[in-house]
Amino acid sequence: MGLRKETVKLSLITSISIVGGLLFHILLGRRYGVSWQLDCFFIVLTLLGCLGIINAFITSLYIPIFNEVKKKSEQESIIFADVVIKWVTMISVLIVALIFVFDDVIIRLLAPGFDLRSIALSKELIRIVIFGLVFYSISHAVAVTLQALYFYAVPALTGIVDPILNIAGLIFLVPRIGIKGIAYATLISNVIKASIFVGYLALKTNWRPSLRLYHERMPELINKSSKMATNGMIWSLRDILIRNIASRMGEGAITLFSYADKIINILIQTIINPLVKVYYSRVSEWIVFSKWDDIRALLRRTARVNMLLSLFVSSGCVVFLPSVLYLFFYKSKFTITDINILSTFLNFMLVYFMILSFENYFSRIVYASKRVKVVALAATSGIIILFASANTLSKRLGIYSLPISITLAQTLVCSIYYGFTRKKLGISGFSLSRKFIRPFLIAVVFMLVGVIVRNQLLSNKLMLSCVLPIWLGLYIFAVNVFLKEEVKIMFSK
Repeated sequence: MGLRKETVKLSLITSISIVGGLLFHILLGRRYGVSWQLDCFFIVLTLLGCLGIINAFITSLYIPIFNEVKKKSEQESIIFADVVIKWVTMISVLIVALIFVFDDVIIRLLAPGFDLRSIALSKELIRIVIFGLVFYSISHAVAVTLQALYFYAVPALTGIVDPILNIAGLIFLVPRIGIKGIAYATLISNVIKASIFVGYLALKTNWRPSLRLYHERMPELINKSSKMATNGMIWSLRDILIRNIASRMGEGAITLFSYADKIINILIQTIINPLVKVYYSRVSEWIVFSKWDDIRALLRRTARVNMLLSLFVSSGCVVFLPSVLYLFFYKSKFTITDINILSTFLNFMLVYFMILSFENYFSRIVYASKRVKVVALAATSGIIILFASANTLSKRLGIYSLPISITLAQTLVCSIYYGFTRKKLGISGFSLSRKFIRPFLIAVVFMLVGVIVRNQLLSNKLMLSCVLPIWLGLYIFAVNVFLKEEVKIMFSK
């Protein structure tokens, strides 16, 4: 399998929505700064994201089982998809009803440090945003179906809907109704995306809604997916746990962490996710046919490309991201202190980004192999380490304990997934890591030189207008000279 065609196309398409999302968060930060309103908004988004994970009770092992059904009959796989879409829709409707009943309790559990003013606003936002869960669930079920069928482009393009509507809400609704305008924009965005996904599935396949609510593979899917999802949800509690601790660190702590998390997620969506989606679809299909040699070769190739890209992006962020943050947020409601904290925060989070980039490839083999116990061990161990380290370090390091704790937890999770992959594929850490030495040394050299230049120059505009193009050009030149094998893999057909 060539890594170039689908991955590069998906990366380029994803970048469009990434740029839009970044623009929205810049505008949002300039308007509200590090404030209690944004704390409320990000808590509600965290809740929505966590509730969205409930779909995994059905869809976490959907692609492997879908491929098994498709192996026998493509028409039957479409019927199977139709039934799954209905189930995730019904479950999300039930969740929405429960949230309306227990919204006050949920907010107090999520953010025990919130005062009555923040609790009241959070409840208002939840009662708007939560309806989007139904449409998000439909979108998710259709998206994984399209992914299993190797349709990536149009679903990826729908990512631009979010920033467009959010920016529109910020411009036209926020001046009238405050931050609730963004909540309404989020709801409308989910409705539009669900409509696009459903229409595209109908266009590209012979799927049409039916009255069927059952398929013979549903019991197996629910049984295995629910076990996998339960363990996955344990690990997803890290988002709630981190924000729970942050809510006790004073006004704005949640906002600072959320902005750092958002920037890291932009890197993940741009650099990691496109490759992971293509990789997971292929691995899931090959496991059905027991093509372990092909999977082993794919993992080795993908890991080398991942290391090159992740180190390149991470070193660039260390050098230039502080200048970008000053340019975007200076003379706004973000103070100089806020910008400095966010810059330091992000440097810690880049280590987390690097570890997560590898964990994704190992964990996808575990998921495709349907090894529930491995996921359970990773999730439980990760949460225990996160909770213990965050509570221990928060007293001494304050807000910086959050990225350090999540990095430690992610390292343990990655190690567990790697242990399974090593046993399953017979790949040693040494055989993988010895190929990483040269890209690592190149990244370190360019990072150190860039930091030295930044400290001497003391001009953010010159760093971005003059130093950045030179730095990029020299880095790309070094990669082409010293990492010819990695470049060949990236552009292989």
